[in-house]
Amino acid sequence: MKFFLLLSATFLLMFSIACNSGDSSKEEETVSFDTSSSVGTVDTTKTVTHDPDPTDSIGGDDYNFNTSARITAELVRNALANDIFKADLASIGKESRKFSFHEFDLNGDGQKEVFVKLSGPYFCGSGGCSPLLLSSSGKLITKFSVTEYPIIIAPTATNRWLDLIVTSGAAKPTMHLLKYDGSKYPANPSTQPLFSKTPEKELPRVLDEKIPSPTFTF
Repeated sequence: MKFFLLLSATFLLMFSIACNSGDSSKEEETVSFDTSSSVGTVDTTKTVTHDPDPTDSIGGDDYNFNTSARITAELVRNALANDIFKADLASIGKESRKFSFHEFDLNGDGQKEVFVKLSGPYFCGSGGCSPLLLSSSGKLITKFSVTEYPIIIAPTATNRWLDLIVTSGAAKPTMHLLKYDGSKYPANPSTQPLFSKTPEKELPRVLDEKIPSPTFTF
């Protein structure tokens, strides 16, 4: 009986070795994930093959990834035309139906929120403009008012969302610190506490004219 068990174990061991060494040339499988289809992300390993804004002199490859992702542009366009401004679309003149955007992950969840820059007389006045902040799925988080561009991302956070440093007031502009209340940021920056320090140059800036950003229409 012991001889039989020993013989069986030896046979199984030899069979296992033969199976594992049957294809010695097989390499370890490498799994790659294509994130280009995820909202708020871009596959930076691929070359941009389209020019999102042929009306300017900037080539498609020269745009910042966070300001030119085609899927994000369609997300924002759909949100503006079919949701946020659906009822007011007929009243918005052609000169105001333009937008640019900047994606930025404000809460560290791996999904980028989308700042939307709106211009033209419908969205801008003597006190500033009315940019939007959308979720990565296109839902409206905050519609700001009397805001000057750019918006600066502060190094501090409230309720796990980064604070925003926003300039308000064209005649006498002042900086204010906006804190997330658990569902949104304050809509009117001018009513929030003053930010008296000079923001560091290294702090991220969104909706900044210095960052190449194509213009889209809705």
